[in-house]
Amino acid sequence: MRNLKNGFTLLELLTAMAVATILLMVAVPSYHQQQQRAQLSAAASRLYSDIYQTRAEAIRRGTDELNIYFFVQPDWCYRITDRPDSECSGCNALCDVAGDGRSRGMSRQDLPLVKLTEVTYQGSELGIQRQRSGMAAGHVLFQVDSQQLMVKSSGYGRVRICEPGTGSEPC
Repeated sequence: MRNLKNGFTLLELLTAMAVATILLMVAVPSYHQQQQRAQLSAAASRLYSDIYQTRAEAIRRGTDELNIYFFVQPDWCYRITDRPDSECSGCNALCDVAGDGRSRGMSRQDLPLVKLTEVTYQGSELGIQRQRSGMAAGHVLFQVDSQQLMVKSSGYGRVRICEPGTGSEPC
C-alpha cells in the first residue's frame, strides 16, 4: 500500500515557487549587469593589448606604417593594418598586415553590448611609431548603458585604461 502522506501540499509548492521567483528577480538583473561589465572590460582590455602588440610588431618589423583605424558608424570596429586609410576604409574592407589577408582588430560583432562612442585620434587613426615607442595622444571611449571605460594614450607611448568620472584612475 502507498503512503499518501509523502508529498507536498499546495501551500508548500506555492511558497517554494514564490521564493524561487524572488531569487530570480534579484539574480537576473545582477547577471545582466555583470555580463555588461565583463564585455566593457573585455573591449578596453583587448584594445589595450592590441596597441601594445602593434607597437611590438612595428619595432620588430622596423616600420612606422602600422596603424589602428577606428570606425564608429554604423557599427563600430577597429582594424590594425599597414595599408593606407584609402584602402582600409571600413569594417568590411581588407585591412591586413603585409598582405597576409588576415583582419586584425575587434568589432561590435565580438561584443554586441558595447558601443564605441568616442575616438579623439586625428582622422580616427592611431599611428604607431617604432622609434622611442611613440604614438599619437588621444583616447577611445567604450560604453555600455551608463558604464564607460576609456583607453587613453599619451604621445610618449603610455597607454592606460581608466573610468571617466571616478576618482580611482583619473582620466
